[in-house]
Formats: sequence, structure tokens, C-alpha cells
Amino acid sequence: MKLYQFAISHYCEKIRWALDYKKLDYELVNLVPGLHTLTTRKMVSQTHLPILVDEGKVIQNSSSILDYLDEKYPKHSLLSDKLDEVRSWEKYADEQIGINLRRYFYAHLLKHKNIVAPMLSSGVSPIKKTIFSVMFPKVRKVMRQRMNINDETGLESKKQLIKAIDKVGSHLENRDFMVGNSFSRADLTVAALLAPIYQPQGYGLKWPLQIPDDLQRFRDEHMSKILWVNKIYENYR
Repeated sequence: MKLYQFAISHYCEKIRWALDYKKLDYELVNLVPGLHTLTTRKMVSQTHLPILVDEGKVIQNSSSILDYLDEKYPKHSLLSDKLDEVRSWEKYADEQIGINLRRYFYAHLLKHKNIVAPMLSSGVSPIKKTIFSVMFPKVRKVMRQRMNINDETGLESKKQLIKAIDKVGSHLENRDFMVGNSFSRADLTVAALLAPIYQPQGYGLKWPLQIPDDLQRFRDEHMSKILWVNKIYENYR
């Protein structure tokens, strides 16, 4: 079993976490933006990650991979008897937290090569790191185009992310889990996609010692809202 990923990606973290939670043996294949297409196009027509390959089967997209893992490897299930509610929260987190956090963070991080380039190339060989450093201006331009990243969209995503954080925080009042009384893929998804704010241990990425001022202020303002993220990581990651 192989997981093709960007180490920085919170969507890839969803799958790393699921594989570890299910105690499955797998190999991580770390790729870097831009160069990753040389690998992914040999497997699928779309180039986004994560991609899981298991016994010749290729599965793309984090939610589809979770579906596959729970069907084929039901031990340590991430499902729930309230499956519709679990899937609803997962979908909400994917669309309202994952996408908005990524756009807002990259709107600032892509302006700082010294901070973001080491994270984007985490886990790859020194040669690939060097190639990526040279390619970074072009990669940055493509990332901005494909993910619609600019100052205006970054600000709008910041507003949407705050709404999502407030909604999840309100939902978790007097609750230990997103749905029901046990850990599920809803908890895994929400915690993984919020992880870049809380920077928990176990994510699999060396967090930078310094981040752009706007992102640091955002972290300072919202850290206390969902300390549940760190608790879930401590207990289930």
C-alpha cells in the first residue's frame, strides 16, 4: 500500500491519520507541487493528492479513500451508527474549513518562500528540494491560478473560515465528539483540516518557527475556540 501525498496537505493528513488509526502498513511517497504531475499522470487523469494505491487499485480524493479503507479494512472503524450526520460534518469540513483555510493561509504563505518552500518540499530528496526551489516562482503562479488565491479571495476565505470555526466550536460545547459518543471520521476530518491553526504533535510536518504576522494574529485570536483539536490529536492520533 502506498500513499502519494504532499506532507503539508491537511487533506493528506486525513489519510495518514486513518491509516495509522487502522494500524495498516503503508509507504509514504512524498511529492512536491509541480513535479508531482510526473507521477500522478501515470496513475490518474486528475493530478490532485492524496492518492492511495492498494493491491493495484488506485483511489483519489480523501473522502473516497476513507470510504475504501472502511469498506476493505473495517477493523478500527471510522464509521458510526449516525452515518448520515458523520458524512454531513465531513462534507462541511472539507468544503468550508479545508478549502478556505488553504486559500487564506496560502494567500499569505506564498509571499514568503523561505517559510513555505521547506513545507511544500518536506520529505523529498535534497535534489528535488533544490529543483523545487528553482521552480518555486512558477509553482507559486500556478497554485494561485488553480486555487484562485489572491488578497481578495484570501480575505473572503478568512471570513468563511471564522464562521466555520465558530460553528464547530458552538457544536462542540458539552460534547467530546462531533457525532455521537465515539471517535469517527467526522472528528478525524475536522481536527485534521483545522490542524494548521493548532499545529498539533503527530501531524507529520515540521511546523515553522515563524509565520506571517496576519496568520499569527489569526492563530492568537482563534486558538482558544477549539482546543478540542489538540485533545483529539492527543487521544486518537
